[in-house]
Amino acid sequence: MRLHRGSRSVLFSAGAVSAVAVLAAGTAWACPPEPGNQQTATSQAQGEGRNLGAHAGHVRRDAATSTQSAAAPGAQKGVQHVGNVPEPKEATSLVFMDYGKGRAKRTIMYVTGRFGLKAYDISADPRAPKLVGSFDLPGYWQGEDTEADHKRKIIYLSRDPRAFGGNTDTGESGIYVIDVSRPERPTQIAYTQVPAGHTTSCVNDCKYLWTGGPAKASWMPADWGGRPIWVTTRASPRSSRTPSTPGATTA
Repeated sequence: MRLHRGSRSVLFSAGAVSAVAVLAAGTAWACPPEPGNQQTATSQAQGEGRNLGAHAGHVRRDAATSTQSAAAPGAQKGVQHVGNVPEPKEATSLVFMDYGKGRAKRTIMYVTGRFGLKAYDISADPRAPKLVGSFDLPGYWQGEDTEADHKRKIIYLSRDPRAFGGNTDTGESGIYVIDVSRPERPTQIAYTQVPAGHTTSCVNDCKYLWTGGPAKASWMPADWGGRPIWVTTRASPRSSRTPSTPGATTA
């Protein structure tokens, strides 16, 4: 489990997603690259194009182990287990977003994972999240550190090159821009292709998006280092530009 960035909570589990009563602040970081960009026999058979053995936190766990972990109360000091949602299996990230004020205030828990994005209303009872909307991307990989613009009600889903059966050398990377102003109807309003990427983070009130990982592809020049960072300038929610050189920005 990883909780961080004030109002945003991130939890990883190969099984069920749990709602928690207490949020803790901390720091987020991307996962390390996978040595050699090799695929295991298991991943090749499943068409997933990823290494399940070398990527800490992404290893597929036995179902029984996952169930035990999710059901064990008091596993984290100061965190109280109040319920779980069995539907979004292989979820990797949670984003909590508030709508309205006073008695009309709603809190929506957005869950991302290999299925795409699901919206749960937890306003009435966090112990029983209610599924109210979804943006389906079966085969997506994988929303580990999902970023959100809470003011504009936008969620950014970073597409790893290993999504939809690709790999770090030949797969496509990009950023899905999802309008969640209406939780019942998450809608894609833009998609920006980037040379490589695993996680996307907002910078300067989401004027810029920094995308990095998962590993240096074979086609990248040697002097680009280990994992380049791509800077996407967002002129508007529907318009953006990513230079072909890592670290470069546009006006």
